[in-house]
Amino acid sequence: MLAVGCSDGRLVIWDFLTRSIAKIICADWSPIYSLSWSRKSDLIATSSTSNTVCIWYTSTGRCRTRISCIQSPILKVQFHPRNPSYLLVCPMKHPPVLIDHNGKHTVVTIEDEPHDIISTFDRKGEHIILGNNRGLIVVKTFLELKTISSFRITTGTNANTVLRHIEIPRRGKIIC
Repeated sequence: MLAVGCSDGRLVIWDFLTRSIAKIICADWSPIYSLSWSRKSDLIATSSTSNTVCIWYTSTGRCRTRISCIQSPILKVQFHPRNPSYLLVCPMKHPPVLIDHNGKHTVVTIEDEPHDIISTFDRKGEHIILGNNRGLIVVKTFLELKTISSFRITTGTNANTVLRHIEIPRRGKIIC
C-alpha cells in the first residue's frame, strides 16, 4: 500500500497488488503536508496546512482523532514505530509534541534552544532524535525524555549547518 496526501485535501491509498486505488479519504479542505502509517497499517496520521492533525482508520476512512494546532503549520507527523498509541508532531517554529492515546501532550525540547526543532523516532522507537537550525543533534530516551547524547554538525567552517529533515533507515545505524 502507498498513501498519498494531495493538494486538494484528499488522502489516496494505492494498492500495489491490484494496481488500483484502494480508498480515497476526503481528509481536509486544505493540502495534506505530512502523513504516517501505523505499524499495523490500520491507521494513518495526516497533517494539513490548516494546522490540523487527524488520525484515520484505513478500513473505514473515518477520523478517529482530530487535533487543532492554532499556533503554526505542522511540518511532520510520525507514529511511534512499535506503539501506535504515541504520535510525534513537529509544528513549525515550535518544539515537537509527543501525544499519547489519551490526548496527553508532552513538549520535547532541546535545552536552551526551544525553536525550529525537527524530530523523529529511531527505527525501534527507543529514542527520539532531535535536530535544530544550528546543526545540533540531540538523542533522548522515548518516554523519560532524558538526553543521552548530543553533538553539533559542522561543515568545515565555523558556520552552523541547518537541519531540515532527519531520516532513519530501516536497516543499519546511519542517520541521514
